[in-house]
Amino acid sequence: MPTLPGAGAPAVDTDKMVRIMDAKIAATENERHRRNLETVREHMNRERLLDLAGVMGTLSPEANYKLWVDGVDLGAKGLPAIREWYVDTNIRRNRTFVIEYDLERVVVDDDVVVTEGQMNVVVDAAYVSEVLGLDCDADDIMLHSFRQIVFWPVDADSQLLGEEFYTNGYGNQKALRKLAPDEIPGDWHALVKLSREI
Repeated sequence: MPTLPGAGAPAVDTDKMVRIMDAKIAATENERHRRNLETVREHMNRERLLDLAGVMGTLSPEANYKLWVDGVDLGAKGLPAIREWYVDTNIRRNRTFVIEYDLERVVVDDDVVVTEGQMNVVVDAAYVSEVLGLDCDADDIMLHSFRQIVFWPVDADSQLLGEEFYTNGYGNQKALRKLAPDEIPGDWHALVKLSREI
């Protein structure tokens, strides 16, 4: 597993995936491919900004999510379910919206964008215990780091037909590291506040 960020700086760079996508867009000449990449970039950026309306605006009316964990699809189907998944699961309950997707590969064609890299997510002790089934102290804020590949299928208008996630190393104790107070990014505190208000 790649070395996790060290103490003394925010544990995640939530803008990194957007910068990588910007570079890929700038190097892409095919107009259709560029539009597909721009939609994925916009989706990532709206997630980074905790802008749920903006996230939903990148999705096709026919969108479905596929979240593959150990061969089981846990993804939300249809826009109402997807929105509820974002609100209830990712913001209100699990608080899994402060992420750094360190992209190592971005592939695009007319119908799909594929991204691969290291996913680093700031999570709290409740998530570690209840979702991952792993042990930590009740007040811990942790960095959860694992491999992820995402297929981003698009419709004729380059709107996302969903996300199809495949993860590796998700539930491994070694995928977690306790964060020092100065490593916890400001975005985390904004997410906690939003989770109590939404």
